[in-house]
Amino acid sequence: SEDIPIQERRQLLAKEVQELNRRRQHFDDGPIEQLRGKILIVVDDGIATGMTVAAALHSLHAARPNQLILAIPVVDQRVITPLKELCDQLVTLKVVCNLHAVGEYFENFEQLNDADVINLLKEAQSTLQRKACHQ
Repeated sequence: SEDIPIQERRQLLAKEVQELNRRRQHFDDGPIEQLRGKILIVVDDGIATGMTVAAALHSLHAARPNQLILAIPVVDQRVITPLKELCDQLVTLKVVCNLHAVGEYFENFEQLNDADVINLLKEAQSTLQRKACHQ
């Protein structure tokens, strides 16, 4: 992201924040205030430029979490330092030079659309409710 001029980076960041807000509304995430004081773990499939995850971390800071953790399987070495400044802890499996395509590090890298995400969230909620009933 150092190769991208500052004005272009700001525009990209603003665009990513707008998309994050759209997704929060679409997925009915509820008010961000409910995250205050909690441990938040942001998970990404991999980070090449860091713009999307930087936008997510910036917006989550507004919730004033107790701890903000970033977990990623693969990250480009050029963005690791700036990302560490945006979270309390960064966990990664692999740091690489010149990461061009995150998908190169996965056997299966299918993209999910909004409907897929909603179905997975419903399935996870249903599983959590079943487990809570059995305790």
